[in-house]
Amino acid sequence: MSVARRLSLALSLAGLALTSTASAQRRPAPPAREPSAPALEESKDLKAHFGIDMAQRLSRSSDPEDRLRAIARAASSAKRDDAIAFLAPLAEPSSSVRSDGRAMLELVRALARFDDNEKVTRALWGMVSMQSGRTSGSRSDPSPEDPDNAARLEMARGSAALALARSRDPKAVEGLFAAARGGSAGQAAARSALVAFPPATLPPAIASAAAALPT
Repeated sequence: MSVARRLSLALSLAGLALTSTASAQRRPAPPAREPSAPALEESKDLKAHFGIDMAQRLSRSSDPEDRLRAIARAASSAKRDDAIAFLAPLAEPSSSVRSDGRAMLELVRALARFDDNEKVTRALWGMVSMQSGRTSGSRSDPSPEDPDNAARLEMARGSAALALARSRDPKAVEGLFAAARGGSAGQAAARSALVAFPPATLPPAIASAAAALPT
């Protein structure tokens, strides 16, 4: 075979190789497969469980910032019952966050999302009726140098009262009326909440007392 013929054949083969490579590069990639429904559900469930599990670990930290993150993480959980089970006890007098104004404000915002739950209603009511200032039952004072801590605790009390009034729960409204008429620490907060969200109907006990008044 002559040199010219061999050169012509080599050039032809090179051209075919280039054409094949270009075609392969232009070929669209196959579409990504969508994850199956069971796989999505399993992923969501794992994420929700991990969120509450992490919140529990953060809540045991001595760092107030960690406890704030614990409340926020639990509030964002897709597991409603688990979130309530974690958040509601934090409003109890023995809770590590009870004397922390920042944490209590965060807790009120978290609990208000579940104000149709009886446990949450009791927790919010406990915050309305808590003693003013530092709570003797708490295990620690997370912010001893915070000059605004007492003010934040009062804001948390007022926010809890507003959440109860906004829920329209008959027992919660009746409790707010009782607090507004009494001399407890939550009196002012209860009155403000009832003014902000007046109930459509008066609780039976209040209605009966009003009906008995002379006209």
